[in-house]
Amino acid sequence: YFTVITKGGDLRTSMFEPNVRDYQGRRNEVNKDIRTTLEASTTDEFWWLNNGVTVLARECLISGNTLTITNPEVVNGLQTSHEICQFFKDYQERLAKDGRSLVLRVIIPPNEHISSRIIKATNFQTEVKGMSLHATEQIHFDIEDRLALIGLWYDRRKGKYKRLRKPIADIISVVDLSRSVIAILLMRPDDARGRPQSLLGDDKTYLEIFSRSYDCAVYIFCIRLDRRISTFLESSQKYTTDEQRDLRYYLDMWVACALVNSAKTNASTLCAAILKLDTISDDEIAKYAAKILRSYRRMGRDQIAKSPRFAAAIKKRLAREFPVSP
Repeated sequence: YFTVITKGGDLRTSMFEPNVRDYQGRRNEVNKDIRTTLEASTTDEFWWLNNGVTVLARECLISGNTLTITNPEVVNGLQTSHEICQFFKDYQERLAKDGRSLVLRVIIPPNEHISSRIIKATNFQTEVKGMSLHATEQIHFDIEDRLALIGLWYDRRKGKYKRLRKPIADIISVVDLSRSVIAILLMRPDDARGRPQSLLGDDKTYLEIFSRSYDCAVYIFCIRLDRRISTFLESSQKYTTDEQRDLRYYLDMWVACALVNSAKTNASTLCAAILKLDTISDDEIAKYAAKILRSYRRMGRDQIAKSPRFAAAIKKRLAREFPVSP
């Protein structure tokens, strides 16, 4: 298995692209156990203590004791694969004489729909966040590519860019991107503040956040604006930590409305306003923040940012400030 998944001693990363997670690191408890099993005496069979690997393929031919696999994709077992790769790199002398076995399931799915169901089912065996099961959808590859063009790293597979030693400040989690879209495009800052994970777990709302009908520029707009607002709030001396956290998504929404000059946003108007992101000043943002802050303090502060009542009040103010596009 080591010789199949490696080239020149390094992992063939393309084989693992469909996996919903990236390698979770040597400190991960499961990976520690796998490593301990590998390093232990070879009198215990490895497959007794490991669930093995699931591979999807276009074709699998059997001749004697040889499998010929076409287009192999490891959809479950990435952690095991990483540990096996590292083990034989560390103990090269054991490669030729280690006679232990690994359970390998090779499945030939009839179509892409079945492939997606297999990926989901095999990854329910261990704890995987529901959102991670969407990681192999094309829209997330597209977002990853577009963000990379501006030096941001979309953590489509959790842990990938941390392992690649990209700056933490430039790594965008799926949840952070989702929160910015919920606040700016869906105009639900209360949900962005208080309920992002539950919205991502809802199929209907998930498709409102990650729609193939949107130009990917809308995601660039949302995350860039959210990062600008977050930096503004953190660098200002006017807001407490709680206020920074509570105002953030409301200020996202307000500034977006200012940039499109409308109390309502949509994907098209946000994409059209992307060049305006660099024109808005901190003074303008501070002016909008002050208006939100007055309402926030007047309506009770504690937990109010998670309330639909507060979101409705701010959107009512927006309707007075900006025209509503037809």
